[in-house]
Amino acid sequence: MIDCIMMAYNDEALLPFMLSHYKFADKIHVIIDSATTDRSAEICKKCPNVDVSYFTFPAGFDDELKVAKINEVAKTCQDWIINVDTDEFAFVDLNTPLDQYLKSTDVDIVYVNYWMVYRHRSEKDLDPSLPALPQRRYGDPKQGEGYGFALFNKPAIARRSLNPQWGIGNHWIFTDAPFKSSIINGAHWAMADAEIAIKRRVRGHQKRQSTNNKAGGLCVQHWTITEEEIRAECVAHLDDARLF
Repeated sequence: MIDCIMMAYNDEALLPFMLSHYKFADKIHVIIDSATTDRSAEICKKCPNVDVSYFTFPAGFDDELKVAKINEVAKTCQDWIINVDTDEFAFVDLNTPLDQYLKSTDVDIVYVNYWMVYRHRSEKDLDPSLPALPQRRYGDPKQGEGYGFALFNKPAIARRSLNPQWGIGNHWIFTDAPFKSSIINGAHWAMADAEIAIKRRVRGHQKRQSTNNKAGGLCVQHWTITEEEIRAECVAHLDDARLF
């Protein structure tokens, strides 16, 4: 059995792509931030394999509380746990289904190399009726060289038998036993569409950081980003190389 966990806040633009990409999961646990005001819950409830729950941050978005809630839900899962943000698409390659890979592999933890993807000038507007990955395949192949927010690696997939506990941002993992691991691909859609990025990063994340997050230096990539900077970054990547 495969479970997928994600937390959503005003993610109606990304959830159709996420729920479709991970539709092979036996259950998708979507934890909706109770401050959400858009159609996120409505979209989730249309999918039979989605379990919707709500979580309230008492003093603004707090990464410590987020991961604690995710780890709590992870304890209710069974075989495989896929732990992702709503802009993270894990995949093996465009021809190998992720669930097929998980059912045949002998590893315990799967790390995902998430590449920041941008809209290439040849690509069309995002269409939720189509598979997500082929719609955004371009980015800077050098993004791992000191970019920080661009290429990053996460232990996104783990066997429940290890009693996995993720750390802040899901960037590291603690287990009850040694494990064998592998690495697969991932597409990070934080900048896949300028309008979605502005809504999420400037009007969403930036204005909701808790005192705890600021004191800990968490989510710094959103703290001062502006609408103009996001648009300029997207324009600068219109002619990026194809990554996959």
